[in-house]
Amino acid sequence: MTRTRAELLALPGYRSVQRSRETGTLVAIFNGDEQQVESGWYTECVEHSVVVVHETYRTARYMAPSPCTWCEACADEHGEAH
Repeated sequence: MTRTRAELLALPGYRSVQRSRETGTLVAIFNGDEQQVESGWYTECVEHSVVVVHETYRTARYMAPSPCTWCEACADEHGEAH
């Protein structure tokens, strides 16, 4: 089940959520330290529950708009190489 923006906002470590222009899916950015899962920052394709960890917030922000480069399900659905 896909989480809503309101549900994402309530999670520890939440920083932002945006809809990808590339795929139309929601992509969230979290601080892994505050989530107590893994050190660093991570992007999540909310629709497919795919998470990728990044060393910096800047990198997470850079990767967020293009989920086809890191979410295999998005790449498959939208005919993009991954």
